[in-house]
Amino acid sequence: MKQLKIINKLLIGLIVILIFFFLVGITYSYFLADIIDSETETTLTSESGRLDIKYNGGSIINESGFAPSSVPFATKEFSLKANSNIKDALMGYRIFLIIDKNTFSTGAISYTLTSTTSGNGQPLQSTEDYKSLYTFSGYLGTGYFEGLAIDAIHTYELKLYFLDTDTNQTADMEKSIKTHVEVENYIDPCNYQECPGLGEAILAQEADGEVDGATVIETKDTPDFDEINGESGLYAAEDNYTVNGHKSYYYRGLKDELNNNLIWGGFQWKIVRINGDGSVRLVYNGTELQFNKNGTVNTTGTNTQIGTSVFNETNCDDAKYVGYMYGGANGSASTSRNGSIPTAATFNQTSNTIKDVLDNWYKTNIADRPFEFDVANNLFCNDRRLQSEVGGSSTGEGHGKSVTIYAPAYRLEKSNTNLIMWSRK
Repeated sequence: MKQLKIINKLLIGLIVILIFFFLVGITYSYFLADIIDSETETTLTSESGRLDIKYNGGSIINESGFAPSSVPFATKEFSLKANSNIKDALMGYRIFLIIDKNTFSTGAISYTLTSTTSGNGQPLQSTEDYKSLYTFSGYLGTGYFEGLAIDAIHTYELKLYFLDTDTNQTADMEKSIKTHVEVENYIDPCNYQECPGLGEAILAQEADGEVDGATVIETKDTPDFDEINGESGLYAAEDNYTVNGHKSYYYRGLKDELNNNLIWGGFQWKIVRINGDGSVRLVYNGTELQFNKNGTVNTTGTNTQIGTSVFNETNCDDAKYVGYMYGGANGSASTSRNGSIPTAATFNQTSNTIKDVLDNWYKTNIADRPFEFDVANNLFCNDRRLQSEVGGSSTGEGHGKSVTIYAPAYRLEKSNTNLIMWSRK
């Protein structure tokens, strides 16, 4: 399988945290929790040195009779101690929080991770803000020791919370969660320094002798969009992000013939295109742990999803709810299509249901991680132009109870061209 970046690693299970909640009260949500681990030391070794992992706090911790609170219901400490006598050594590692089972409602259980260091290197960044746990596993981050390291230690404190939301939380009674932490060896291909941009690396793969990759792609003919797959590969076009005449480069064709798989941030991604400003557009394709287990990238099915959700829970026969965001509060009617007032359908004020789901996933898995600096802030493609604005007949006003046909529907039905080049205006 072609892969932009495949990292061989030694998976080592460090700690198994088993948490069971049992309802013992009616007026309040009281629970019982057990955190269980084997309380042993585990060792990661490499050519440069040795890394020992130790769990603190005893083999079993019992907590009982707690209600939703801002106080953690469980705390687990673990530390990584490095020993290396090689001057230029780098000993890297990554930490994952694996969700084995979670029947709680989305975001009901949260965690914080605090890191301290004694010696050298760079531990994971502390996450003092609450991070929600979901039904999928999370990538906590990357740390490393460098150079001469004698008893250098990175210590972590993981806290789990069932926060009081000041709302009715009885729906989470008699629910359970089972989770554990995994630490693995990790060798960063850039030695934890800045690498060439991903877009540059993609284009470099298309180079042919002394002809650079961008030129090779740009000399291709425009593909025939009437042909469902056509010749697979990268093609060039301009888009709404084009800067200084730069082209956008997009993938099309059969997935097995495309070199567009990526491992980044602990997840699998499909590369869709290089935008005209040089940023790269990705689509979620599962976790890196799934790739490690299966030895291949995901193709279809639930593994390629972060979850399922309606686009918007509210309908109310109002055209504003087709938007990724819309004007006014949920349930209030829109009175115009465009404008700078909250009652306008396209006024970006309130997030719809799917945006909240995606935002929460981002906050848990990407936000505040060192690699978040790689993320570009571009528009979400939610094309709310009317059918009449792209060549179709006039239909609908795009707000209120008006039945409206939008530009994407017209393109798909009448002219399946330029599907790769549109974006929201």
